[in-house]
Amino acid sequence: ILNNSSTFKIWSYSEECYISFNVTENGETFIIDEFQTNSDGTLITPEPLFPGKYLIEEIVPPDGYAILSSSTGYVVEISNQNECDYLTDSQSNNAKIGVFTVNIPNAPITGEIEIVKEGQLLYEAKDSVDNYIPLKGIIFNIYAAEDIYSPDGQGTLLYSQNDLVESIITDEYGRAISSNSLPLGTYTIQEVNTPEQYVEAVPFQVTISKDNTLKEVLTDNHTLVV
Repeated sequence: ILNNSSTFKIWSYSEECYISFNVTENGETFIIDEFQTNSDGTLITPEPLFPGKYLIEEIVPPDGYAILSSSTGYVVEISNQNECDYLTDSQSNNAKIGVFTVNIPNAPITGEIEIVKEGQLLYEAKDSVDNYIPLKGIIFNIYAAEDIYSPDGQGTLLYSQNDLVESIITDEYGRAISSNSLPLGTYTIQEVNTPEQYVEAVPFQVTISKDNTLKEVLTDNHTLVV
């Protein structure tokens, strides 16, 4: 995942505390106990760790992703019994430093669009009352309102602008739900087959984002999107 940094903390079972390092940059020394991936999606601790057992905890995921290990973390054992690669430390008489690699996955955040379609039912009574009934069999097309790319920073185009992403149809309760794997982005919703006795709904847009709870109410034909 190359889009931006993930942030991690490292717990030492033997020391019973989180690992920290004194780092000097531009003549200033400071302590760091949180570590971020670079533009290649990798991180290496500023200094070697002593042999032992450690827990790697992801505390901030990449933008557009969810943490898969929020409660368990990832355990790594540093030992001459464990397989590792080696780097040469030019500052320590060319000593070899073992590099123990842990691959940590993240789940891309996706969403779904739910539409409830109702039609106004007018009838004469002692008092004028407007009721709404669910409309079954109404088709809605979901189009990409913009170019939508994968969130991993690889530049993969998932949908071009105006691509048809999905068609959904209302059930007996007037409800239509998209798949739950729509990537983050903005979508245009267009009603396809408006009944003759109703006004055609104007196309509208919704945005699926990691921070938003979608809720948009349209007055035309009493369409609700959540």
